[in-house]
Amino acid sequence: MNKIRTAIIGVLLSAVTVIHAQTVTSTSAGLSLSFGGVTVPAIAGTPITINGQTLLIATNASGGYTVVTYGAAGTNSFTPPNTLTEAGTWVQQALQNNNPNNKDYYSTNGEWDVSLGAAYAQNSGQAAAVLEVERYGVFSPNLGLGLGVLEGNQAGQNGTAAAYGMVDYRHPIGDVAFIGGLFAGYDNYTGHIMGGPKVKVEYRMNPHIASWVSVAYDIEGFGKTMTQVGTTISDPSGLLICGGLTYAF
Repeated sequence: MNKIRTAIIGVLLSAVTVIHAQTVTSTSAGLSLSFGGVTVPAIAGTPITINGQTLLIATNASGGYTVVTYGAAGTNSFTPPNTLTEAGTWVQQALQNNNPNNKDYYSTNGEWDVSLGAAYAQNSGQAAAVLEVERYGVFSPNLGLGLGVLEGNQAGQNGTAAAYGMVDYRHPIGDVAFIGGLFAGYDNYTGHIMGGPKVKVEYRMNPHIASWVSVAYDIEGFGKTMTQVGTTISDPSGLLICGGLTYAF
């Protein structure tokens, strides 16, 4: 099992390196992602503006996250789900609203996707802000390679919770796309390698702005008891419920 896990992680991280313009950089402001000369700070509450379109993660009245975007490509806001039930309800609504004539919202000539959102770990109840940058079209129109970071805000623990690479494949059925993939990286809170499978549903309001939810299963520790953000948990492995907004260009 360990050999298989190591091999998967190696393939994922090697594949991501083909995106030469995309790097992870540590700055005085915190961890950031850089691509094509654009540096994106991975900090909740910091506006990210690309090509005149702004993305922002804000803390809402209930203490959770709301993601907003505004600019030339449109305006939208989204409160990420933090349970499987909420995620399932959103997916059902997206499918009901799907327009099969809008497959061209997903570029077949290659695109960058910058996503902001929130992740909720079902094993520990912790929340983290999500920043992902992904490139579609490197090898085929619907194959994406990317990097992501999770930034924590729980129990007085701030800073980078995790960094990871990912490989995704999407299947548009209209303005909705089903996406399946694998991710692998490092959990800074537990000090262990993390990774696993994920499924994602994306709903685009136009060719540039999309909302999305995903469910991933993070495999780490294999049943070991660990301390995570000052809390002892029996096993850090478990579901990650995520959601947010994407700007595609």
